[in-house]
Amino acid sequence: MNQLDAEGELLSPPAINAWKNLENSPTTPTLPHWGELPRGYGEDYIVLMAKDPAWLFAYWEITAAGWASCAVDLQDTDCQLMLRILHMSDDSEIPLGHFDISIPPFSEDWHVNTGKIGGRFRADIGVRTPTEDFRRIASSNIVQTPRGRVAAPDIGGRTVFPGLDLPHPLDDPGTSPTNW
Repeated sequence: MNQLDAEGELLSPPAINAWKNLENSPTTPTLPHWGELPRGYGEDYIVLMAKDPAWLFAYWEITAAGWASCAVDLQDTDCQLMLRILHMSDDSEIPLGHFDISIPPFSEDWHVNTGKIGGRFRADIGVRTPTEDFRRIASSNIVQTPRGRVAAPDIGGRTVFPGLDLPHPLDDPGTSPTNW
């Protein structure tokens, strides 16, 4: 039987060997192997993300069939992979303008400096032909980049945050919006 000290603590560890079942086991556990992640998913797509007020990040997959559909009457050497960035209007799906970035073959992602602080953008991935035509393979989602500035105070001296309507101005930076 185990002996206890004055506070009721065990003077020695229990006599059972809790590790005896692990003595013959391998040193590292074996995990199931389900295979490697696929390089692609066999779909033509492009995804656009806002990185900060002036930068975007795009990644894409172009299948052989997607490339062939754009280059159907051209040689591969006649086609240049292009990333087209479209600046979208605030209230519609109509582009206000665009610029093209020549992308090296077999690229799968790109960081884009828009040259603007804030705005709505969409990206198209495609090929540019020798006659300067752009043939789209896939279009991205539309993203909104942050404004890149602090909200301006309104007439009452409060800072206005769209969509956040506080019951009164904040008197002290150390108080909560509802003074609790």
